[in-house]
Amino acid sequence: MISLEQLQAGLSISLGEEIALNDTALVYIQIDQPAIESMAQSRIRWEEWDKKSSINGVAAQQILTRPDYSGGGIYLIFVDDTLTFLQPHMPGEEGTAPIPQDQLAEIAGLHVAEIVRDLVMEAIVIKARSLLDKGPS
Repeated sequence: MISLEQLQAGLSISLGEEIALNDTALVYIQIDQPAIESMAQSRIRWEEWDKKSSINGVAAQQILTRPDYSGGGIYLIFVDDTLTFLQPHMPGEEGTAPIPQDQLAEIAGLHVAEIVRDLVMEAIVIKARSLLDKGPS
């Protein structure tokens, strides 16, 4: 769940001006966050790459010899059934540390959760902006 303060910060960034907490609170209570989160989760999935299949016409051998791959597992993240990430190393870390095969599902799941949080935040800010534009009910 996005907190009231997170929404206020997101709105302020999105609108380029500070938004009063009272105004934010009025729209915050109108937003169905669980429904937005459920929708975001339904848009995203991951799968382990078999290191044999080509990806978007690129041969497996070409992917395996990329400079950012140093062994380990590789996973793919799809948003709206479009390949969005080919993750050949530990996400969020500097360098190209390999993804341990026995931790691949956990790491991919955490990566997906981070993307879902971003999608949820974006959708909630858009909804809040729409409600602010309508003015008081």
